[in-house]
Amino acid sequence: MPHSKQATTSPVSEKVRLVSVSGKRVDGKSKPKMKKRTKFTILAVVNLTWYTVVVLIANFFDHTVAPELTVGWFAAWTAELALLYGIKVKEKPSDESQG
Repeated sequence: MPHSKQATTSPVSEKVRLVSVSGKRVDGKSKPKMKKRTKFTILAVVNLTWYTVVVLIANFFDHTVAPELTVGWFAAWTAELALLYGIKVKEKPSDESQG
């Protein structure tokens, strides 16, 4: 008995057909673009992380990093993130201004 060819599609083959050879989607649905705000946040976190790792490695090998550099680095990136997300940073009132 000859085998009849039936068109069977599996979910895997459907997904494979939706991606072209170049890796782009061909089904018309594209991923939403990443916002610049999100990219900057990722950049800030990566910069804070690599600095922390480098300082820890330097400390492991008995080198010291100036505390002023660490304070400045984290203050700058934290301020950038606060400005980006519109976080209001309030200063604590000093004792002199209260009395």
